[in-house]
Amino acid sequence: MRTLGNIIWNFPFLGFVTAAIVFLIGLLFVVTIIAAPIGLGLIQYSKFLLLPFSYDMVSKSELEGEADKNILWQTYGFILKSVYIPKLSRAKVYRASEKPEALFYGEASAEGGNPVTMSISF
Repeated sequence: MRTLGNIIWNFPFLGFVTAAIVFLIGLLFVVTIIAAPIGLGLIQYSKFLLLPFSYDMVSKSELEGEADKNILWQTYGFILKSVYIPKLSRAKVYRASEKPEALFYGEASAEGGNPVTMSISF
């Protein structure tokens, strides 16, 4: 019965086209590196879309929190927090009306600028 459902899903209803599109979008996200976790999820979802009657969707609570036990992921998160958060606290705020040369050379503008529009430099 599952095989018949998969055949009907793929050929008359073009389920393989949907799976291929989702796979390509996931591959594009993985290439961008920043959205890699989303891309990997889309690739897994495309495998589900290819043969929907052969797989079961499982909720995260049924996995018993295996992702929370990964010590490497927790260490990586701690390192990212400790490196990037102090950088954000040292950010300098300049007025947008200052000359671009003043921003590069650290000169201050004598004229008052628009206090609403600001640019941030690290």
